[in-house]
Amino acid sequence: MKGSFAEVSSYSLFTVLGLLLSISRVACHSHCRKHERNALLAFKDSLNDSMNSLSSWVGEDCCQWNGVECDNLTESISRLNMRGMYVQALADSINPSLWELRNLEHLDLSLNNFSGVIIPAELGLLDKLIYLDLSYSGFVGLVPWQLGNLSKLEYLGLSRDTFTISSAVPHVSDISWIQNLSALRYLSLNGVDLRSSSDNWADSISQLPELRYLQLSGCRLRGLIPSSLLNVTDLSRLDLSYNTFSSHQMPSWLSNMTSLVSLNLSGCALRGPIIEVPNLQELVLDRNYYLNVNTSAFGSQNWARLWRLSLSSCNLGGLITCHVSRFTLLAHLDLSNNQITGALPSCIWKLQRLQFLDLSFNNLTGTVPASLGNLSNITHLDLRHNQLEGFIPVSLSRLTSLQYLGIGHNRLMGRIPEGFGLLSDLGTLDVSFNNFSDSISKGLFQGFQHLKVLHLSNSGLTVNMTDDTAPFSLEQLSLSSCNMQESIPQWLSTQYRIVYLDLSNNRLNGNIPSWLWSLPNLAQVNLSSNNLEGSLPSYIHLKAQTGPRVADLHSNQLQGPLPLSFGSMEVLDLSNNHFNGTLSPQVFGNHWDINFLSLSNNSLSGELPKSLSESRSLEILDLSNNNISGDLHQRFGNCSSLVVLNMENNLLSGELPLELGNMPNLQTLHMNNNRLIGLLPSSLQNCKALEIIELGDNSISGSIPRWIKHLSRLRILILKNNHLQGSIPQEIGLVKNIQILDLSHNNLSGFIPQEIGNFSGMVDQLQPKGPFILRYVIGFGMTMSPYKADAEDGLGLFYGADVEVMSKGQDMHFDQIPSIVTSLDLSNNNLVGHIPSEIGCLTGLVTLNLSRNNLNGSIPETLGSIRQLESLDLSLNRISGEIPTQLVSIDFLQVLNLSNNRLTGMIPLGRHFDTFGATSFLGNPDLCGILINKSCGHSEHYISPVLATEGGVDMGDLWWAIGVALSYGLGFSCVITLLVACPGWRDRVFENFDEVIIALDKWLGFGG
Repeated sequence: MKGSFAEVSSYSLFTVLGLLLSISRVACHSHCRKHERNALLAFKDSLNDSMNSLSSWVGEDCCQWNGVECDNLTESISRLNMRGMYVQALADSINPSLWELRNLEHLDLSLNNFSGVIIPAELGLLDKLIYLDLSYSGFVGLVPWQLGNLSKLEYLGLSRDTFTISSAVPHVSDISWIQNLSALRYLSLNGVDLRSSSDNWADSISQLPELRYLQLSGCRLRGLIPSSLLNVTDLSRLDLSYNTFSSHQMPSWLSNMTSLVSLNLSGCALRGPIIEVPNLQELVLDRNYYLNVNTSAFGSQNWARLWRLSLSSCNLGGLITCHVSRFTLLAHLDLSNNQITGALPSCIWKLQRLQFLDLSFNNLTGTVPASLGNLSNITHLDLRHNQLEGFIPVSLSRLTSLQYLGIGHNRLMGRIPEGFGLLSDLGTLDVSFNNFSDSISKGLFQGFQHLKVLHLSNSGLTVNMTDDTAPFSLEQLSLSSCNMQESIPQWLSTQYRIVYLDLSNNRLNGNIPSWLWSLPNLAQVNLSSNNLEGSLPSYIHLKAQTGPRVADLHSNQLQGPLPLSFGSMEVLDLSNNHFNGTLSPQVFGNHWDINFLSLSNNSLSGELPKSLSESRSLEILDLSNNNISGDLHQRFGNCSSLVVLNMENNLLSGELPLELGNMPNLQTLHMNNNRLIGLLPSSLQNCKALEIIELGDNSISGSIPRWIKHLSRLRILILKNNHLQGSIPQEIGLVKNIQILDLSHNNLSGFIPQEIGNFSGMVDQLQPKGPFILRYVIGFGMTMSPYKADAEDGLGLFYGADVEVMSKGQDMHFDQIPSIVTSLDLSNNNLVGHIPSEIGCLTGLVTLNLSRNNLNGSIPETLGSIRQLESLDLSLNRISGEIPTQLVSIDFLQVLNLSNNRLTGMIPLGRHFDTFGATSFLGNPDLCGILINKSCGHSEHYISPVLATEGGVDMGDLWWAIGVALSYGLGFSCVITLLVACPGWRDRVFENFDEVIIALDKWLGFGG
């Protein structure tokens, strides 16, 4: 007993002495060594300190400077902590003065900007280092082997952002030097390229006996997840996420890692099952898209110690059962973006430690359980993008710790509980895209002093907030389709932090207030689809320092001249208004940052200013549907970034400029319905990215060039209603992705090339090809109409192009074209010869129009293979022979025109072919049949194979046909009566309709 007391007393004495020594070292004043102070000043001079983080680096005593600590005994600098000071290197290397700090034990340069600076080998000289962190500062190049000299190192961080695309990343050629760091406890190499060490990285790391923390996310590791990691017996945290391991199963040996408490294998293409790790507290397997684990299997998992479970985007299915309530220590549960179905169980309230719950982007049904109101510790609740119904439980008002509440994109109804006003810590509230029926005012939000994000768009709510002030300071506000009336609310003028503002699709009127353009942080504003009027100031500018800066004012009643300048705007949509006048030369130029400009559907006139040619950043330009005139010469010289150019429906004249060939990124060219003349410029063949060329309704002449074969990505080619002549070149068959080809209303001659059957874009695929959507990403930020986005929560900005296609005899406009919409129109030309049988290979063709030519020969039987065909027009040619019976098998055919040809024989019957009227066959005097009410005489072909027997026509069927004929003679009302009253007749009529007609015609004598 006395010995124990003596030991305790001795231990206490040393503890007190150690504490006093530490206090004395802090209390004693250190004096900075002069050569080390000069070294720091030289290092400072090599940096750009825009944030003034190093403003304290003045005076004699550097030990008092920000981020600098000295050893009080040696007076040497022992710690240099510049983490997050946001300094920027002015050169491509570290100032060598830093290596004079030979007594450094702690060096942290993380979270700065040393972009492009090679990791210096001289770090190996600082052999007293215990802590080294260069993470997330942009260092590049080979990780030097000299780091292996740092034998005292316990912490090494060289990570970079694995989701940032860069060609210059840190890389390791041979990681064997890591074995020398025997004291290392923490190793973080996220984003460092370890491909060259894929075979031995684990063997080297397994030689580190003290290692506790290992992060190798996004290191491009390959092969199997090596079992040699078992040798790191005290490893507690392991992150191997976002690597391309060849094994798609969780290794079974993980169950033997008894020291492991945290495991992250996200983005490793893993499949189930999930291996149990006995003492695991944190399991993250996000973005293993084929994990395919059923959530009902969670009940068999021994996860009693788990506090975090994250399985987002793992294709999980099944139901959430009450088994999950057994994980009583769970504080973080993320099962978002899966295929989970069924109702959310009420027993989830038993997870009393739960702080984070994300079940968004699933297929949950039923109501929101009231028991969620018992999760007293929850701060983040996300149920967005499900199919939840019913009312919001009032009990959610008890979640006073809630900071994030997302219930948008469901089918909720009723009112917003008044108690929501008690959620004073709420920072984000999203109830958008629901079916509420409520009117809300500022009173509901009186207690939301911390609210930063408010999304009420398309919720069914009517927003009446007309006061001059608001209790919160928002960063994002979405009130689209909230039945707002009157003018833009005055209280918005006090929202100085607001970055994103969407008031679109309401009934706002009046002028746009001038204070809107003065909000200091506003980056994206959407006021489209309202009744706003008046003119815009001569200079509009969004003052936000970060982008993209977006202003969407389309579909209002704005008028007057356009602003003279759009400042630093990157996206601007003023389409569908009443602007007039000309485009100012000041709008365009090389100082202009704009990526997207749409001024379509206004009343603009005059010529395009030549300054347009200096718009190097412009990606999408839409000036369609105006009165812009003049030629295009010298207007696009330096517009090399253009992706979409839409000038359709204007008064442009002259030839297409050669400068179009200087646009390597051009995907869409719309110039239809202008007054353009001349040839197709050969420079267009340089635009290898072209997918759409729409030049119809002009006066373009010459022939279709053979260089068209170089546009291999072309999907839509519309040259209709021009003055093109010559033959269709065989090379067009090399543009295999063609989906829509319209060469109608020209002067083309010669044969239809058989190579036209090579268009794979018109072939019916066994697997769905997905929609060919005419839209283009133009930036990142909040999605704003009319960018045709499916990302309603603001994940991208899109522009939808418009294409006019002749289908079923009507002009149809598409802003997105599914791959099943295919069309081949060569009508109104002077083409001769036979219809190529190869057209029958285009099994996915929907519209085929070869009318008004000089084609001869017969209709190819192969056309019957185009089972998706909805419209077939071969009229006004010289086609002869019989109509192929194979056409009867085209089930979707709705429009058929074979008129004014030289067809002969009987018009075939069967299926819905019988529904076509006589107008489909007019002008073919040698055709006969019921459909044109003309007997075919004694044609034996007229006997149906079904009714024909060895002894002739079956008399039972004949008398049955007579009964049908008599019923028609008694009138349509009698037919209806018989069909309703006699089920047996009704069934037999519809099952044998073709045979009824044939037998009836034979008996009456029309067939001989």
